[in-house]
Amino acid sequence: MYDIKQFKLSTGEEIVCEVVEWPDEEMGASDIIVRKSLLIVAHDDDMRGYRYYTLKPWLTMVDDTDGIISLNGFSIIAEANPSIKMLGYYKEAVLGNEGLEDENLTHEEVALKIKALLSGQGEDDIGEDELDELTNNVLSFPKPDKLH
Repeated sequence: MYDIKQFKLSTGEEIVCEVVEWPDEEMGASDIIVRKSLLIVAHDDDMRGYRYYTLKPWLTMVDDTDGIISLNGFSIIAEANPSIKMLGYYKEAVLGNEGLEDENLTHEEVALKIKALLSGQGEDDIGEDELDELTNNVLSFPKPDKLH
């Protein structure tokens, strides 16, 4: 089992991630090896007086959450154990991304996987009517050889 830690970086970013390997102080290393790193983003709704948070991939266009990342230990200004609530959100975000990285999936297959993950049921439990519901806002465009 890996440590799940929340880091505040010198850039002002806050991330939550699994620490795979801590630096070897005897060797003079400072890099921490992490995976499944998610950026914590705060959103303020001034009209309602709410603040809410979202988790998104820390590195842009890195979809492989199991890929390891080397984090420079000198860029960390604070370290904490995430709250139980944050751990729940983190687990939901990480599990929500699993199985969707396959680039060969069609739009309908991705919609089925997302619906199955959100509802807690298997993909085979979703019927054709529900698939139509999920994709009813998709427009068919004419082929490029047709002039409007």
